[in-house]
Amino acid sequence: MGQNGNNIIVKADGVAIAGCKTTEIEVGGEMIEVSSATEKDWKHYIGGRKSWSFQTGYLVMSGSALSVSGGSGLRDLLQVDYEYDIVVMNRAVDGDRVSGRALLKQCKISAVRGSLVSGSFSFVGDGPLT
Repeated sequence: MGQNGNNIIVKADGVAIAGCKTTEIEVGGEMIEVSSATEKDWKHYIGGRKSWSFQTGYLVMSGSALSVSGGSGLRDLLQVDYEYDIVVMNRAVDGDRVSGRALLKQCKISAVRGSLVSGSFSFVGDGPLT
């Protein structure tokens, strides 16, 4: 049986990001080109340093999704460049999680008259994802 997006929970500083609708996690690695003593026509690579990031879409609530003390959902816009302890976990499988420190790179809020207000966060990992 495959994963269900409803089972993935994202926590920032120990609190679930309220109203999370979508989550995309990306881990990338550098490819470092190296020379070969035996082949001149083909490129060769070794793995380099890794990076990670993630984006999450959410419903903007009356309270802050990032637990800004006394803040409304609009106060989340002011949290760019703050660093958070991030945990991405599978609520259906105990202990199935990854975590790390990440900086909030972007907060975006979309408000359409007559519709629920939605937003997105974009985080960039600061150090390892373990």
